[in-house]
Amino acid sequence: MVVVNGYVLANPDSVFVQYFEMDQDGYQIPVEEAELELNGWPLKRKTARIYFADDLPFDFQAGEIMVIEAKGNTLSQSSTIIPPNIQILEASSPIVDVNPDNPFEEVYSTSWFDQPGYSYLLKLECLETDPVEIPFGVPSGLFERTFTGPVEESNLIVFASDFKYFGAHRLTVYIIDEEYTSLFFLRNQALGLTITEGIDNVEGGKGFWTGVNAIEINLNVE
Repeated sequence: MVVVNGYVLANPDSVFVQYFEMDQDGYQIPVEEAELELNGWPLKRKTARIYFADDLPFDFQAGEIMVIEAKGNTLSQSSTIIPPNIQILEASSPIVDVNPDNPFEEVYSTSWFDQPGYSYLLKLECLETDPVEIPFGVPSGLFERTFTGPVEESNLIVFASDFKYFGAHRLTVYIIDEEYTSLFFLRNQALGLTITEGIDNVEGGKGFWTGVNAIEINLNVE
């Protein structure tokens, strides 16, 4: 059985594809002579099972159909549509003032135009190479534990204790379609993990191919 898993992400543009054969015992077997193309453009092989793209001659646009085609011992293909762009409606100051003595204070908020039929994934990253920890007297860095899966609300409130460090941060809002939302809850998958059960939208194989769009918001915690 041939397995094709992956996504195409707009803003910033990136492609991630897993391609391999799986035997009846569940072992993943690399396909040595394989060619993968995105809208007719060849992808590069990163490891035995992972393919990517870093020099495609086109940008990914909302509403664009993206076709993945894998040629190995068999021909497998799938198509997806990149979700709409995320349009920010309101956002508080990107300079986030945090008081270590008030960990439950609301320190940042934003909202965006809601797109019916879509959900959102939220990710908060510290960009500092040598981060300085905020001296809260309670557990902190709670953002990841709070937002473990897709949400339907088109707004976000961030509390002081959601941060763990001072300095530069990046908040990313991803928009995903209903199929990927269902699969995420079914398998508790994050972007990039192997999918071999559940929803299958690959012809001539098995797996899941989807489009994702995103917006990045830079914050600085002081």
